[in-house]
Amino acid sequence: MGGYPYSDNGRRFWIRFNNKNVRNGQFEIIDSETNPLQAANWTTWANISSPMGRNLFYNPIPFEMLRTVEEKPQLLVTVDSRPVVCHNMTCDFEYIRPVGEITAFSFDADTDRLILTGTDLPPVNETYTIEFAATFCTIDESVHSDTNVECILDRAPVCGDHLPLLTHHLGLVPLESTVAPQTVDCTLTEVNPSVELSLWGMDNLTISGANLPHDLEKNIVEIKFNDAQETLCVPKMTSTSEIICQTEVFDGEASVG
Repeated sequence: MGGYPYSDNGRRFWIRFNNKNVRNGQFEIIDSETNPLQAANWTTWANISSPMGRNLFYNPIPFEMLRTVEEKPQLLVTVDSRPVVCHNMTCDFEYIRPVGEITAFSFDADTDRLILTGTDLPPVNETYTIEFAATFCTIDESVHSDTNVECILDRAPVCGDHLPLLTHHLGLVPLESTVAPQTVDCTLTEVNPSVELSLWGMDNLTISGANLPHDLEKNIVEIKFNDAQETLCVPKMTSTSEIICQTEVFDGEASVG
């Protein structure tokens, strides 16, 4: 081990070599209380090398630390807890950006006509379905364009607040964020029977009206009486113009009182 002091325009520091027999070898700069380093804008740093073993190979990198970019990532698909065998033994997923946009729509309750306006709307042969108010809509091809789509509902709409759903083979056409739902009103005209109901329940009531839910599988229907216990009438069947429900047990003391 050897070394020598070095001076540069009055700045002095000590350089000590690890091996005095090797020129330009590793060296370290020593700063001490008795011989402090003196310089303008002095910068110092340290570098520590740690061995990774006795060979030149790095330790394995866990797979979860790796990031890959796949255009068609593989999926594990099951149906009723059973694995699915996909076409060509490949179960992949590809994200396709939706085409077009609906910027506005209107619905005429008198004619059941739905009008969609937008940009790059799909042609008729690429349009899969149009749905509004829980009802499918048949396209009017005579006025179809990439900015205007019109259709007639296949049956009466279901009451509620609704947005149109235009689907083509690339997926659901997005709605502009400013598009607001349109309200479809219900009409109730009659309840039969409406008197002499059994306090033990089990009476079937027929509620007549318009724009009622078509079926119970796709709609949540809840019917209550206006008594203190809000006794339920459980829906059993429903159509556009009628709902049949069955009464539950009433509170006898409250009813007599």
